[in-house]
Amino acid sequence: AAKLYQAAYEVAEQFGDLRLQTIASCNEALVLLTLKKYEEAYTAFNKSLKLVQKLEPEETGIASVLCEIYHGLAVIHLHEGNLDAAWMRAVEALQVAEETNQPLIKGYANRTLGEVITELKESPDSRFSSDPDDYFRASLEYLQEIKADAEMARTLFAQSISLAKRGRRTTAAKKLQQVMDMFTKLGMVDDAARAAEAQLSLM
Repeated sequence: AAKLYQAAYEVAEQFGDLRLQTIASCNEALVLLTLKKYEEAYTAFNKSLKLVQKLEPEETGIASVLCEIYHGLAVIHLHEGNLDAAWMRAVEALQVAEETNQPLIKGYANRTLGEVITELKESPDSRFSSDPDDYFRASLEYLQEIKADAEMARTLFAQSISLAKRGRRTTAAKKLQQVMDMFTKLGMVDDAARAAEAQLSLM
């Protein structure tokens, strides 16, 4: 899939279509992020960010792309342990998501913020709740609006990991069983395996 988006980027580049270049580059980065190819994803997200800054803010779909870029960078910074940068990007993702008013994007942004606050232990900004569950609940509500079952399962998985990190291992284990069932039903074999592995680590 990443190669397909690379090809789409090259075609868009030939035609000088900045908007399509930005979308293709961001989609490539999201695929690389899913594959946990963090360095490659980081490079692709930064390329997308440079491109998006050349576009007019009102261009169709650009706010959503910008939110996905911030979300992706926050996840990468979280993986690196760079919590300050993760917080900054997660907040930027949420701010853009609120402007776009698209449930899927708002679901992503709230999930990311929940993951970041789990690691930070408390919010660095008094305007934001220090309870990660507030963000996971919001994420689920937005995703439920559009019946985005796969992303709901991923949010529940992220919440389960967060609960375990906060010492609520029994609740986390029960939720992971629910997550495994959801992933299995959706045919998401790799995600189901990750959830099973996480559950085993709690026993």
